[in-house]
Amino acid sequence: MRSQSAFWRINYGMINAESEFDELSRLAPNWDSYGAEAPSPAAISAARSILKTLCESLILPNAIVASASGGVSIYFFGGERTAYIENYNDGAQALVMYDRAGSTHVLEIGPEIASHDVAARILAYLD
Repeated sequence: MRSQSAFWRINYGMINAESEFDELSRLAPNWDSYGAEAPSPAAISAARSILKTLCESLILPNAIVASASGGVSIYFFGGERTAYIENYNDGAQALVMYDRAGSTHVLEIGPEIASHDVAARILAYLD
């Protein structure tokens, strides 16, 4: 029964994520009135791809938002810690982990951490 619950939670979470990606794809340049670039198709595609990988590990984000630096950010919160995946407009990705004490770790997805290892790193950091 519990695995069925997780299955449905992930499926409905992905439906919600797709809706958010659709909204992000319609943003215009300067969407924040401070000159931010709209998320590119490459950023949205990279975000969709990494989110599918995370869902295989039964991880859903707390928020999916446009990034002020251009691209898409996928956030995960856990107590005093936050992790997010920055999906840049050129398709590059980074895993950023930080806490309230000011400690920050940034890993480039691909060269420094494989995409299939991101879920385990997020879970370990937020636990």
